[in-house]
Amino acid sequence: MSQTPPPPSSSARSYSRAFVLALVVTLVCVVLLEHPEDDALRHVGLAFGSGASWGETYPFSVFETYADYDPWYGFDLVLHGLAWLVSWLPGSRLLHQFLLTEVLALALTGGLLALAVSRSRIREAIEDGPSFAIAMGVLVLVMHQPILRLALVRPFAFGTLFLLYAVGGRGVVRGVLSGAVVSFFYPYLAWIYTIPVVVAHLVRGSRTFALGVGISLGVSLLVQPASFWKLVSAQILTEGARDQASAYISEIAPASEHLGFVAVFALAWLVLLPALPAASRRLRESHLLALLFLVPSFKYIRYFIDVELVLLFAIYGRDAVGALRGPVDRVVGWWGQRLRAITGRLRRRESEEGRSSRSLLPIIAVLYVVVTLLMGLTSLVQHVSFVEYQERLEPIPEGSLVLTDFNSQYRILYTRPDLRVVPSCNIAFPRPDIEEAYHRYFQEGDACGLAEQIGADFLLDTRGMYLDPTRTGCLDLLVDEETMRLWEITSNPDILHEVDP
Repeated sequence: MSQTPPPPSSSARSYSRAFVLALVVTLVCVVLLEHPEDDALRHVGLAFGSGASWGETYPFSVFETYADYDPWYGFDLVLHGLAWLVSWLPGSRLLHQFLLTEVLALALTGGLLALAVSRSRIREAIEDGPSFAIAMGVLVLVMHQPILRLALVRPFAFGTLFLLYAVGGRGVVRGVLSGAVVSFFYPYLAWIYTIPVVVAHLVRGSRTFALGVGISLGVSLLVQPASFWKLVSAQILTEGARDQASAYISEIAPASEHLGFVAVFALAWLVLLPALPAASRRLRESHLLALLFLVPSFKYIRYFIDVELVLLFAIYGRDAVGALRGPVDRVVGWWGQRLRAITGRLRRRESEEGRSSRSLLPIIAVLYVVVTLLMGLTSLVQHVSFVEYQERLEPIPEGSLVLTDFNSQYRILYTRPDLRVVPSCNIAFPRPDIEEAYHRYFQEGDACGLAEQIGADFLLDTRGMYLDPTRTGCLDLLVDEETMRLWEITSNPDILHEVDP
């Protein structure tokens, strides 16, 4: 007859609460320290704009070819609703956008940590100070990159959250609802996440959950318009071009270009695995999900961060704390003895359960207040930078077509959602008729060749890419600053303006 495990002691409960509070501190630090700088900016910017489609925003791209399809339909729809609500608050549009982006970052990272901690059951391993420290160490080491990634407020976040929810998922209804949510928010690439979940649960998990997710997947694919299939086909056919674009977009670089980062985690897992209990090595749907995402993880480092690390934490988090407790106690004890011998003043003190439970929480609470104030100041500085950026773009008339480098488009659309931008958010998606000039622009710095072919009005240069001085005769410098230059594109290519590399 199995015995019910004893309830946790008051000290264990205190440290468990401290763990939750420490997670809150972590989230606030992450969200306030670094405002998102890529996809979130364009999505939030257009949500506050005039309602232009992605095809209108990104002319001369595949998005213009299939302008009737929104690859992020649910995400954009919800953002438009939230933008309408936030716009009733006092303050400028940029302030409203900034606040909404921060709230979204907090919601997504909070959802990630809540699901990760719940699925890993790591709080069950926290009994005292050492186990608390080990649990925080495991969480920070494994999850800091996924947390930073979800704080970017990008649509892939819904895929990561769905995978975490699917770990241990049971029941048809939950499968249908969770699959429908990810398909609603991320219809463009939701199938990348739902198909592996169906396979993993059919093999080693809950077949009712697999059935539910399969139903939502099937319905989602049936209601997609023809543009969806053409856009996905274009995505697959441009994989080669995306590989070449990894110099501009680090997240689509292969794992081989981040070998040290991957090797550290692989080696740590190999060393830790023999010390884990047999139950954690038993094949479940979570293990299968991790295996199924290995191939895309080798091809794109983003899947290693967004999926593999998150699943490894969910699978091994609690048992990792238990496996590390003994070695950490021995290391700390050995060094403690040496330090006591050297100083003659350090003495071992037996912890008093009541005192430890009273002392730890106030310390973390004070830390929370101090860090929040400091990060609030950082956020204020970041907001001011967006205001200044918007002022730099004032010479550009509404509706103008701006040629820029790949990463500048986000700030442009955040501060000026009325503008049109080349390139699009997918650097491998130029329209076929401009492809040759498009590649010359990125590879050879031929700005005027592409600008004249697409009829661009302005070029924004953040000094991050090369402009060939012999191919810039159509550029007339309007704004010249340390971090950016704004050029008006004229109709007289005979005027040659020297451009520093």
